Amino acid sequence: MKNKILEKLKMSSLEEILDIDNFEELQWIWVNREVFLDIVLNLKLDELLGEDVLDEIHKIEDEEILRALILPFEKKGYLPMNQLLFGSMEEGFKPTEDIKTIVFVKESKYKKISIHMVRRYEWLLTAMAMDTYFRMGLDYKSLKEAYEDLYEGNSRLIEDLLTEGEVAYLAGSWKYIRKTDELYFYKGSEFYNSWTEGETRSKFQELLKR
Repeated sequence: MKNKILEKLKMSSLEEILDIDNFEELQWIWVNREVFLDIVLNLKLDELLGEDVLDEIHKIEDEEILRALILPFEKKGYLPMNQLLFGSMEEGFKPTEDIKTIVFVKESKYKKISIHMVRRYEWLLTAMAMDTYFRMGLDYKSLKEAYEDLYEGNSRLIEDLLTEGEVAYLAGSWKYIRKTDELYFYKGSEFYNSWTEGETRSKFQELLKR
């Protein structure tokens, strides 16, 4: 029955899944286990597959259901975004700590968020560039060269820091502390320094002028 449920989710329209007719003004939608039962009832899966489906839906892993929902959301122009990443950019949205949630974001808004994210958190990349250039002993002629080659515009690194809280490169690793908006740098297991946004931006510009 699990496969039948997942296949039905993949093949259904978003209008059927969410029981919504107009998506024009709906820029983003969060989905997690709290709405799975509503989706089952909207699709009348209890009528199609039997009432056992009401118990079966609770046995399916959240990740499997969320994956199945990606296709109908994409057909309607929505892209999946990690809730922590979305929460960092969207004022008023609070990520859920105890339940896996995906936010589906209208493609146009997704692009705007991605651009804003790089601008807002570019300082993380410049901090990593300074640590790499001055602490890692790589063969770069200047800080500017190291930044442009390894970090400039690297939205994936920013996403990893905001969602996973940590990234590593060679012997170095960085931990982003969401609560204080700080970046900690470690080389091996040894802590070296921490960065804040204002300090990083001014230091980076100062060092580029040398």
